Parts: sequence; C-alpha cells; structure tokens
Amino acid sequence: MEKRIEKVEFRNRIYYIVGNFISLFGSSIYKFAIGLYVLKLTESGLFFAGSLIFSILPSIIMAPITGVIVDRVDKKKLIVIMDIINGCIFLMLFLLFITDNISLWIIYGTNMVIGVLADIFNTAFASSKPKFVFKENLMSINSIGSIISSISSILGPVVGGLIFGFIGLEMFVIFNGISFLISAIMEALIDFKINEDTEKEVVQNKNSVGILEDMKGGFRYIKKREDVVYVIVLFIALNFYWSLSLSVPIPYITNNVLGLSSEIYGIIQGGFPVGMIIGAILVKRLKVISYMKIIMNTNGIIGGALMVMTVAVVSNHLLGNLITVVIFTIMMCCIGICVSFINIPIMYFMQKEVEEEFRGRVWSAAICMVNIVVPIGYGISGVMTKVTPSYTAFLLGVVIILAMNITTIIKMNKKQVSEIIIDIA
Repeated sequence: MEKRIEKVEFRNRIYYIVGNFISLFGSSIYKFAIGLYVLKLTESGLFFAGSLIFSILPSIIMAPITGVIVDRVDKKKLIVIMDIINGCIFLMLFLLFITDNISLWIIYGTNMVIGVLADIFNTAFASSKPKFVFKENLMSINSIGSIISSISSILGPVVGGLIFGFIGLEMFVIFNGISFLISAIMEALIDFKINEDTEKEVVQNKNSVGILEDMKGGFRYIKKREDVVYVIVLFIALNFYWSLSLSVPIPYITNNVLGLSSEIYGIIQGGFPVGMIIGAILVKRLKVISYMKIIMNTNGIIGGALMVMTVAVVSNHLLGNLITVVIFTIMMCCIGICVSFINIPIMYFMQKEVEEEFRGRVWSAAICMVNIVVPIGYGISGVMTKVTPSYTAFLLGVVIILAMNITTIIKMNKKQVSEIIIDIA
C-alpha cells in the first residue's frame, strides 16, 4: 500500500512538472510576442505599457476574492477549469486573428481575463501542493517550480521573437490554446488526496458564511499570526526594492547611460534567471536552518551586489563597458541566487504552516499587496532616473535592505517569529 502511494506521488510530481512547464512556457512566449505585436500595431510605448497595466490591474482588484474562491472550491477542479478556459480563450483569439477582427481593446480585455485566471490558477496550485506531494518533497517541488519559471523567462523571449518573426502570432495563439488544454489534462491526472490523512479537506457550509465574512476571516487569521505577517512583509519588501532598484534602473543604465545594445541588456538580464535556477538547485539542500539567518545573509549579499553595481557605473569611464557588463551580469546572477533562497522557503512556509482552510486567502493577500507596491516602485524609480544620478536607486535599495535587516534583528526577540525554522528533514 505504501509503495503504491509513493508511485502515485511520484507520478503527481511528473504531471505537475510537465503541465506547469507547458503552461508557464506558453504564457512567457505569449507575453513577449503580444508585446511586440502591440508595439508594431501602435508604434507607441504608452500603449505597450497599457498592455502591462491591464494585465496586472485585475490582480489588485480580485486578489481578496481570489483567495476566498480558492479556499471554498475544490482546488483540483479549479486548476483544471482555469487551464481549460485559458485554452478556449486562445482558440477564440485565433479565430479573431484569422478573420482580421482583432483590435487593441480586445487584446487589453484578453490580458485582463488571462490575468485573473492566472491569479486563481497560481493561488490554487501554490496552496494545494501539500495535497499531492509528501511534506518532505515540498521544498523540492517548489524548487522545481522556480526552475521551470526561470527557464521559461529565459527561453520565452527567444522563442517568442522567433515565432513573431518567422511563424506569425496567429499560429502561436492556436498552439498556446492547445498547450493549455494539454496542461489541463496533465493536471486532471494528479491525485490531490494522497495526504488526506494529514491534510484534510475543509468542508464549509457555503450558505452559512458569506464571501465578505470569509475575506474578513482571512485577514483576522493573518493578524493573529505574527510569523505569517513577518513573512508576508518580507515578501512585499523584496518585491518593492526589486521593482525600485533593479527593474527600471538596469535597462535605463544599460541603454541610456552606457549606450549598450538591447542584446547586451538581454545578457545582463539573463543573469537573474540563471541565478534563480542555481539558487533553486542549492536551496533543496537545506535541512534545518533559521529563516531569519537566511534573510540576514541573502539581504547582505544583495546589498553588496547593489553597491558593486553602483561602483561599476560610477567607474565605467575607467573600467570600460565590457568589464561593467561582466560585473552587472555576475551581480544579477548572485541576486537571482539570493532571491531563490528567500522566495522558495516563503512558499514552503506558507504551505507547511498555514492551515488548509486559510491558505488560499493568505497567499492571495500577499500577492495583492505585492501587486500594489510593485507599480509604486516602478513609478518612484522612473522619477529618480529623471531627477537624480542613475545609480541612486541602487543606493536606495541598500537603505531598504538595511532597514529590513534591522527589523529582522528586532523581531528575533519575538518568540513566534524567531521560531520560523526551515525544516525539511
């Protein structure tokens, strides 16, 4: 009996890896290719930015409701249905393309719908992993998920560019629709009940508790869990200083300050997902370690990397572009490694320590707040590139990191927080 369950769990992981890769890789290609299409259609960076805004806006509005939906509905059905709907949307897009009925507003609307579906899908999958893999394999499956995401972010733009240039967006749209349906089949084969003895499905009387009360219950749960609040704040802070200190300054410095080509920018940017992959492989080796120590060490490395990049920009006239590019690429790789060591244990903590009935609401609340602070980071950084030296955002990132480490030291005196231990033995 035990060997049979082990085989089922192993097959679950295979189905997850194949289905997740198909889904994420297709989405990554689509995001890049549709961006090129919008630029070609409008010849406007503003309309391109609008495409990004319309894809993230529903996430901010829908996140609290998303968590309630995930906690109320059977997660397996939810995951499969989201991919089926995605597949149908792309098949309908294909019909619009071949009949020449596509428009910018249809693309915007599609991005909004896809954004909502992706939020529900990702929240449901993230919160349900303890239901289809053994607890000792949670860190491993999260690492694999991170590797898949990183590979998709590396290959997506490359394949997207080739598809846009040689195959045409129409054929890719139908290919992506079919890939989502294949992904749905993979996910339908996953057994979500192998841990039913320890991970019991929550049965709620949907008529007795309203959605608003469910949302309030989720926030009340977060409020009373100081360790959960701390982890969510770290997750938000990480994404904020990333959007502020790297997402805008790196392309601005590469293109406007150093005058380098887009290909060179791609090499520098590629250092990050490569680092994420390395970090995801290394983080699986963790056994028992305080999460506080992980935060202190990784933040220190990221702060050091930002300082090194600041020096490289200031000294570019002495170092030359080649050495500056090498330094930037290596530092981005180091930051990527550190981000894996922060993000993957956060996911593991949420899955292992947050009760099943609240997991969807807690995760969606975190994503909602991240989606709010990231555009703020973009905005602040964009203004800073106009009114301050280009490297100032790096230094501000270092200040934020110092504040995070000081907060961590203070929180070490709090019993509930100090006991956040990564234990996968």
